[in-house]
Amino acid sequence: MQDIVNIKSEFIKDIISGLISNLLKNKKDINIDIHLDEFHVENYSGIMSIYINMSAEMPNEDLNKILKKFRFFKDIILSGLNKKFIHKIIKKFFKKRVDIKINELSCSNKDSGPYLRLNANAKMSDIQLQTMLVDCGLLD
Repeated sequence: MQDIVNIKSEFIKDIISGLISNLLKNKKDINIDIHLDEFHVENYSGIMSIYINMSAEMPNEDLNKILKKFRFFKDIILSGLNKKFIHKIIKKFFKKRVDIKINELSCSNKDSGPYLRLNANAKMSDIQLQTMLVDCGLLD
C-alpha cells in the first residue's frame, strides 16, 4: 500500500508552516518564521520518502538559543556550509536513522536575523520518524 502527500496549495503550506513555527515556539521556546515552499511525502510499506524545500528566518537571540541547545548547528555554521561536512553532522545528529541528501543549504544575514534555505530529500521508516521527533522533544 502506498500513501502520497503532495502539498501544492499556498493556503495549506502557510497553515503547516505556521503550525511548525508554533510547535517550535511552544516546545522549544524558539521564535522562527518557517515558510514551506514544497513538501512531498510518499509512504510505501512503512518506508517514507520525504522531499522538502523551505526557508526560515529568526532573530539572532533565537539562533543563539539553538546554538546552545543543538551543538551541531554551531558546527554547520562554522563549517562555512560545506555540504559534505554538513551531511556528516546531520547524520550524526539523527543517529544514522535517516538517509538524507541535502540539495541546497544556504545561510545569509538579514536585518531581522539569520535567513536559512533548505532543500533536501530523506528516507526513513515511520517508526524512525516518530522516534526522532520524540528524541528531539517535538512529540510526547
